[in-house]
Amino acid sequence: MKMVNVVLREKELQLEAVRREVQALRAVAPLLNDEAGLAPKIPPQSEQVTSRLDGTTGATGKEA
Repeated sequence: MKMVNVVLREKELQLEAVRREVQALRAVAPLLNDEAGLAPKIPPQSEQVTSRLDGTTGATGKEA
């Protein structure tokens, strides 16, 4: 019976840790949202598309 109580206590501690993490994320989420509004919205593949359009490979200058 003691093992059940130990497991239950461990789960309660884990749950409390997750609650603290969620609270911290809720606190910083508005800040991250504000920063996202300041940064330009660039799709991740836009560099590859631009490179194809201007005839370059998008490599850093060292090609094999």
